[in-house]
Amino acid sequence: AIAFAILCHSLVSFNFGQPAILITLGFYIGQLNKRLNPKTALPQQCFYKPLYFSCIGVTGVVFSLWLSSLMSGFYLQHQSKIAPQPMQRIRYLLQAQKWVPFMELYDALIADVTVTLLSKPRPQGVTTKGYQALYHIALTNNTSAIRENALRAHNYQIRAKLLSLQANTPVQKQQVIDNYQKAIKHDPYAIQTRYRLAGFLLENGRTKEAQTTLLNGLNRKYYADIQQGIDYLLRLKKVLMPTLTSTQRKQLNQQLE
Repeated sequence: AIAFAILCHSLVSFNFGQPAILITLGFYIGQLNKRLNPKTALPQQCFYKPLYFSCIGVTGVVFSLWLSSLMSGFYLQHQSKIAPQPMQRIRYLLQAQKWVPFMELYDALIADVTVTLLSKPRPQGVTTKGYQALYHIALTNNTSAIRENALRAHNYQIRAKLLSLQANTPVQKQQVIDNYQKAIKHDPYAIQTRYRLAGFLLENGRTKEAQTTLLNGLNRKYYADIQQGIDYLLRLKKVLMPTLTSTQRKQLNQQLE
């Protein structure tokens, strides 16, 4: 039952290493039990009995070590949530990553926290080398998170925010836009991602594309929250106004009122 529950969870989290260990150990123990069954085992297989108990012991040790590493990772992740400083959160998550490598969740969290830190004004005393080291940590972990789970929209949003910090050329700026669009593709209802893409397009003089981005969101369920719906319409109005004629502006104001 535990193996089945972990297998079901892995289908969502894409952490197939967890059930793979349990299934492999279970298959191995099943084969040993089959060989040791007195009704089916051949006489020459009797020497398997000492080996069986040895294998059971080794299996128990392996499983215990794997479970303890998993629990250590969960504990460090919890500690990162309550840590007051971003650097402390990153350290806890890096430790958790060592206990449970290839965990997409930890890669995504490290990238998220690091990008949030990089997006703030650079604290006094932080060198360019230190800033680039943090940027590399974020980029490496975000790349791993996308490779391990290519369907999580948040990973593409974080990548877009990260790339926007050093987007100076047209190619780099297009990479930012492409990643925001991938995030919207995987989660069309992520209103903040749509805002960020529209804002980035406006900053780079691509007003028409920003308008299209927001207009395409009108058929989404952004209006379950009335205040959120009003905010969305006001943002759309702000983007549309510069390109409208005086008559069109008047009509738009009347419709919104």
